[in-house]
Amino acid sequence: MDTIEHQLTRPTTESPRRLRPRTVILCLMAGAVIVVLSSLAIIHYTSPSTTVRNYLTDLLVDQDAKSGYALLCASTQAKTSLKQVQIVVDENKALAPIHLDGLSYRLADENFFSDAHVRVSGSITYSLNGSIQKMPIPIAAKPISLHTSGLGWCLTESIFSADTGSSMGLRQRISST
Repeated sequence: MDTIEHQLTRPTTESPRRLRPRTVILCLMAGAVIVVLSSLAIIHYTSPSTTVRNYLTDLLVDQDAKSGYALLCASTQAKTSLKQVQIVVDENKALAPIHLDGLSYRLADENFFSDAHVRVSGSITYSLNGSIQKMPIPIAAKPISLHTSGLGWCLTESIFSADTGSSMGLRQRISST
């Protein structure tokens, strides 16, 4: 009669259960898909704060209305034309160079799958008649709304458009100085 100790130490003749080749292949494929999707999300994901910074840089620093317009959501583009944005960019060319180094971007809230809000604060620096001027950014009072777009974000409203008369208040400030 075998004791329990003897049964536990006795080698078994049964081979361990093997996975079927089909199961192994499916697991490897699922793992590869997860790795590829994760790396794409990490590499190509643009944060809402970066989108707002790029928008302001495109329109104020680079004076590129087309690039800034591309960061607007389709619903916003339907309400605001590229020509309207170009008018505001052209008005601000007199202030070149504009520097955004004094701005900070803070994520107010974010729902990764739909919306986000970014608060912009600080001041911009511009040149007026050869004199360097510093001005608090007028859009700081209200957070900028964004919506998901692919692996990035788009602005749900145009900060700069001729029809709303919004050029960040730069024209109003200039005429008062």
